[in-house]
Amino acid sequence: MTTPPRMHTGESVKKFYLDGYIRNHIGEKTILSAGATDGYLIKSDAKGTYVELKAINADKLIMINLQFTDGTSLSEYFSIKNDVASISVDKSRAYGTSSADSFDFSKVNLDQKIHTFEGNDRVEAGSGHDYVKLGDGNDTASGNNGNDILSGEAGKDKLYGGNGDDKLYGGDHDDTLSGGSGNDYLSGGNHNDTLVGGSGNDTLLGGSGNDRLYGDSGNDTLNGGSGKDWLFGGHGKDTLIGGSGQDTFVFRTASDSTASAAGRDTITDFRHNQDMIDLRGIDANTKASGNQGFTFIGDDTYSGKAGELSFKNGVLSGDTNGDGHSDFAINLTGVTKMYVDDFFL
Repeated sequence: MTTPPRMHTGESVKKFYLDGYIRNHIGEKTILSAGATDGYLIKSDAKGTYVELKAINADKLIMINLQFTDGTSLSEYFSIKNDVASISVDKSRAYGTSSADSFDFSKVNLDQKIHTFEGNDRVEAGSGHDYVKLGDGNDTASGNNGNDILSGEAGKDKLYGGNGDDKLYGGDHDDTLSGGSGNDYLSGGNHNDTLVGGSGNDTLLGGSGNDRLYGDSGNDTLNGGSGKDWLFGGHGKDTLIGGSGQDTFVFRTASDSTASAAGRDTITDFRHNQDMIDLRGIDANTKASGNQGFTFIGDDTYSGKAGELSFKNGVLSGDTNGDGHSDFAINLTGVTKMYVDDFFL
């Protein structure tokens, strides 16, 4: 023990500032320090005491045997200071309940490693470059700031990257992944997932299952993988890969894929009698009220009528105002001819 412990207690809060190797029993709590440079081990045998932890000459916090009643929030018992660099919750040493646990480390400004296990857990990471690995259950995790890695397992997980260049991995169920801002990488995994890139140049991989991929803004790459997928590129110059299965490529506004090459999307693997291009969200005639459908004219030249849709030299384009010029265009790699049955108009 290098320095005696300083203990301050109040009516409802007990604070322990520890250094060196110390073992304390206060009520039903046990607190251990593994040494000034190794960090702290905290053992909680039962609920009832609030502990505020501040590392002294240490940069690691390891929690063991954390036990809570169903639905209890970890923040009700621990306040983690921002000079703790590493937080580890390991199944062999730490566990919540089989119901729902809440871990809020949003005030920690350094890099964190957070692990949870069974139960429907909620994790709020901090401002560093964090790694969050979730266990089984319907979990929710937010990376907040930093370049984070969030990973789910079995259960319907919801992963939110926040700011930064994040990597999000779903698991073995119907997951929802949202990258937020930054250049993010999202991988849905198995089952029917929903992936939202957000702002930035994102990469979305649906994996197996019938997935829905939304690029939003930025120059994104969307790959549906296997299954019946729906791909929404959004604004920006996107690359759309349906993968195996019956896929649908959706364009909701003319600005989703511009006539100019700078903002034009490319579909790399369109297949007749299998995939579809959905243009129902685009008004084919902006001079008329309502939302009009397109008329497919094959490789003919525009006649000056609004609502004509043409495919020529690997480019699908449409005239929405009747001026004889394309108002949007989509590249289709390896496609030489298209038919009216290829579209939802």
